[in-house]
Amino acid sequence: MAGRIYFKTSGRKIEIGPEGEAHILRTSIRYEGGLPYRCAGGRCGTCRVYVEEGMDNISPVGKAEIDRLGDMLKEGYRLGCQTYAYGDCTLTWDPEQSKLPPLPKLREFWEKRGANTGYKSQVGGT
Repeated sequence: MAGRIYFKTSGRKIEIGPEGEAHILRTSIRYEGGLPYRCAGGRCGTCRVYVEEGMDNISPVGKAEIDRLGDMLKEGYRLGCQTYAYGDCTLTWDPEQSKLPPLPKLREFWEKRGANTGYKSQVGGT
């Protein structure tokens, strides 16, 4: 199922390609969704997002999220580095989360991976 991830805080919309799933943090990095991150491994919580809409289109909760987020999971929070989207969803985050820059080696790794041609990126609109 194709869909769209709406990174509402940054105003970026990314269409999920024909394969029907997208890793939230990787998609944000590749298509400039603006989601802050630091470790990209579920340890720091910097990529915490609030799922405003589309929780039914989000992957099940994993152990790293339980350990890091605890009761915040019940409120609708998830970790972008641990979560996949399978259809339309709207995500927001606190802009203050981006005070620490991503680790340089991670940024370099994702920039070298390039873009998946099955995705389309848009700014603004609905």
